[in-house]
Amino acid sequence: MTIRIGDLPVNIPPAPKCSFIVRHTKSNRIYMAGNPSDRSCLYFSEPNNPSVVKNTSRMYPTNDDGPVTGLATFVDAVVVFFKRSVWVWRGLSPEIDAIWQRVPMSLGTNSPSSITQITHLLTFVNEGGIYGISPAAIGQNVDVRLGKEYIINLSENKVNSIVQKITNLKDVVTTYDSKNKRYMLAYCDDGTGVNNKILVYDEALGAFSIWEGIQANDIYCRANGDVLIASKNYILR
Repeated sequence: MTIRIGDLPVNIPPAPKCSFIVRHTKSNRIYMAGNPSDRSCLYFSEPNNPSVVKNTSRMYPTNDDGPVTGLATFVDAVVVFFKRSVWVWRGLSPEIDAIWQRVPMSLGTNSPSSITQITHLLTFVNEGGIYGISPAAIGQNVDVRLGKEYIINLSENKVNSIVQKITNLKDVVTTYDSKNKRYMLAYCDDGTGVNNKILVYDEALGAFSIWEGIQANDIYCRANGDVLIASKNYILR
């Protein structure tokens, strides 16, 4: 579960201005990142107590990966995105069984709202395409070289050229319509910076289509299957 809060402050010390928050159900902790004063840090709360974040409850990449660009939970892990890498946190606590390691790939994203789980993959978008991380990749050791069975480019040989022409990669938004098994990516392909098209991936058919004429500032799929699109001053469904 990912809570999108943009640049709104999160009043949980010592990360008062984190822009990314997820709840990790296995450890019952809240994980936070995006503090403008410490952009590469991953903070975590005490179990079942989101208001308590110790000064020692923070993790960093072992190398300079830059700022955290997004968070998600997938399988039993917290997945931490950077622009050119992905790290995972698995386990309950540092004192017991926690694992903090990099997924062995040179891919990441600068588009936090593009991180979406579809049926079997955790997807994200970058300038190279629409990528999916399999559950097997999350559980691998760092010395395992990942192949296509672990990291999949969903847009390869299909719509890669369309993805590469997106002009507002940082601001694209995605959702997954589980009822109809459709992945939806709202993007801009002109100079306005406003999302003017929606790229739709049909999982069952393995095919893409494009919806035009919709300004999709955000897309959200409700638990009952309704897809809501925030467009200008109104909501489409």
